Amino acid sequence: MIVRIGESSAAVEQADDLQRLSVVCDGGPSRAGIVLRNSGLGDIGDGGAAMLDVAALRDLAVATATRPDWPDGWAAMIRYASGKGWVSGDGRIVRAHLEPPAASAPPPPDERERKERT
Repeated sequence: MIVRIGESSAAVEQADDLQRLSVVCDGGPSRAGIVLRNSGLGDIGDGGAAMLDVAALRDLAVATATRPDWPDGWAAMIRYASGKGWVSGDGRIVRAHLEPPAASAPPPPDERERKERT
Protein backbone atom coordinates (compact mmCIF):
# COMPACT_ATOMS: atom_id res chain seq x y z
CA MET A 1 0.00 0.00 0.00
CA ILE A 2 1.25 3.43 -0.89
CA VAL A 3 0.01 6.71 0.52
CA ARG A 4 0.70 9.27 -2.20
CA ILE A 5 0.92 12.86 -0.99
CA GLY A 6 -0.05 15.48 -3.54
CA GLU A 7 0.06 19.24 -3.29
CA SER A 8 -2.83 19.37 -0.84
CA SER A 9 -4.26 15.87 -0.43
CA ALA A 10 -3.37 12.25 0.24
CA ALA A 11 -4.58 9.19 -1.65
CA VAL A 12 -4.03 5.47 -1.23
CA GLU A 13 -2.63 3.52 -4.17
CA GLN A 14 -2.35 -0.24 -4.37
CA ALA A 15 -4.68 -0.70 -1.39
CA ASP A 16 -4.76 -4.45 -2.01
CA ASP A 17 -0.98 -4.75 -1.50
CA LEU A 18 -0.91 -5.33 2.23
CA GLN A 19 2.67 -6.62 2.23
CA ARG A 20 4.13 -3.11 2.46
CA LEU A 21 3.23 0.37 3.62
CA SER A 22 4.99 3.52 2.49
CA VAL A 23 4.35 7.21 1.94
CA VAL A 24 5.55 8.97 -1.22
CA CYS A 25 5.62 12.76 -1.51
CA ASP A 26 7.03 14.86 -4.33
CA GLY A 27 7.42 17.79 -1.93
CA GLY A 28 9.57 16.02 0.65
CA PRO A 29 9.05 15.61 4.39
CA SER A 30 7.86 19.17 5.03
CA ARG A 31 5.08 18.97 2.44
CA ALA A 32 4.19 15.44 3.58
CA GLY A 33 3.82 16.61 7.18
CA ILE A 34 1.57 19.52 6.21
CA VAL A 35 -0.72 17.39 4.06
CA LEU A 36 -0.86 14.53 6.57
CA ARG A 37 -1.78 16.92 9.39
CA ASN A 38 -4.35 18.84 7.31
CA SER A 39 -6.00 15.62 6.14
CA GLY A 40 -6.12 14.10 9.62
CA LEU A 41 -4.06 11.18 8.36
CA GLY A 42 -1.02 11.70 10.57
CA ASP A 43 2.29 13.55 10.65
CA ILE A 44 6.02 13.10 10.13
CA GLY A 45 7.70 11.88 13.29
CA ASP A 46 11.20 12.16 14.63
CA GLY A 47 13.61 10.45 12.28
CA GLY A 48 11.53 11.33 9.21
CA ALA A 49 9.08 8.42 9.26
CA ALA A 50 5.40 8.97 8.55
CA MET A 51 3.22 8.37 11.59
CA LEU A 52 -0.22 7.45 10.25
CA ASP A 53 -3.55 7.32 12.06
CA VAL A 54 -4.60 3.67 11.71
CA ALA A 55 -8.35 4.37 11.57
CA ALA A 56 -8.00 7.23 9.06
CA LEU A 57 -5.68 5.14 6.88
CA ARG A 58 -8.07 2.21 6.95
CA ASP A 59 -11.00 4.44 5.99
CA LEU A 60 -9.02 5.86 3.06
CA ALA A 61 -7.70 2.48 1.91
CA VAL A 62 -10.90 0.46 2.14
CA ALA A 63 -12.53 2.80 -0.38
CA THR A 64 -10.24 1.50 -3.15
CA ALA A 65 -9.61 -2.04 -1.93
CA THR A 66 -11.00 -4.80 -4.14
CA ARG A 67 -9.92 -8.05 -2.49
CA PRO A 68 -12.76 -9.87 -0.73
CA ASP A 69 -10.35 -10.84 2.07
CA TRP A 70 -9.07 -7.27 2.47
CA PRO A 71 -10.29 -6.80 6.08
CA ASP A 72 -8.41 -9.93 7.17
CA GLY A 73 -5.32 -8.81 5.24
CA TRP A 74 -5.50 -5.37 6.83
CA ALA A 75 -5.69 -6.88 10.31
CA ALA A 76 -2.72 -9.13 9.53
CA MET A 77 -0.68 -6.16 8.26
CA ILE A 78 -1.36 -4.17 11.42
CA ARG A 79 -0.54 -7.21 13.62
CA TYR A 80 2.74 -7.67 11.74
CA ALA A 81 3.61 -3.97 12.12
CA SER A 82 2.72 -4.15 15.81
CA GLY A 83 5.02 -7.13 16.28
CA LYS A 84 7.85 -5.10 14.74
CA GLY A 85 7.20 -2.17 17.07
CA TRP A 86 5.80 0.04 14.30
CA VAL A 87 2.41 0.55 15.96
CA SER A 88 1.91 2.76 19.00
CA GLY A 89 1.05 1.11 22.30
CA ASP A 90 -2.57 2.20 22.02
CA GLY A 91 -2.82 0.88 18.44
CA ARG A 92 -3.78 4.25 16.99
CA ILE A 93 -0.61 5.09 15.03
CA VAL A 94 1.38 3.03 12.53
CA ARG A 95 4.83 4.01 11.29
CA ALA A 96 5.53 4.01 7.55
CA HIS A 97 8.60 4.74 5.46
CA LEU A 98 8.67 8.11 3.73
CA GLU A 99 10.09 7.45 0.28
CA PRO A 100 11.16 9.82 -2.48
CA PRO A 101 9.07 9.78 -5.65
CA ALA A 102 10.36 7.36 -8.30
CA ALA A 103 11.50 10.21 -10.53
CA SER A 104 13.93 11.51 -7.90
CA ALA A 105 15.14 8.10 -6.76
CA PRO A 106 18.60 7.06 -7.93
CA PRO A 107 18.62 4.98 -11.10
CA PRO A 108 19.11 1.23 -10.81
CA PRO A 109 22.77 0.12 -10.71
CA ASP A 110 22.82 -1.17 -14.31
CA GLU A 111 21.42 2.16 -15.55
CA ARG A 112 24.02 4.10 -13.53
CA GLU A 113 26.80 2.04 -15.10
CA ARG A 114 25.44 2.77 -18.56
CA LYS A 115 25.41 6.51 -17.84
CA GLU A 116 28.96 6.40 -16.46
CA ARG A 117 30.25 4.70 -19.63
CA THR A 118 28.76 7.33 -21.95
